[in-house]
Amino acid sequence: MDGCAAEIQYSHIQFTDNTLCLELIEKAPMCVIKLLDEECKIPKGSDEGYLEKQHSGLGKHPNYIKGADRSRWGETFGILHFAGKVCPIV
Repeated sequence: MDGCAAEIQYSHIQFTDNTLCLELIEKAPMCVIKLLDEECKIPKGSDEGYLEKQHSGLGKHPNYIKGADRSRWGETFGILHFAGKVCPIV
């Protein structure tokens, strides 16, 4: 039985399309998770190396945020999604 047949009152919910953000995080071959996984496998992998590769490989993605302050590029990055900017410190 659908909502119309049962005369249940409801309104349609519109969801934000978060596809670009999800692809940035997890769509291979170049994504946040893949780069982190690769850096973890390198014997002398580092936070700085991870962020450098991420900034260079993902910097042009519309949902990736390098940040205006170049002095902080070695410690943080950002992801823009439906709720706003998220900038974890690595």
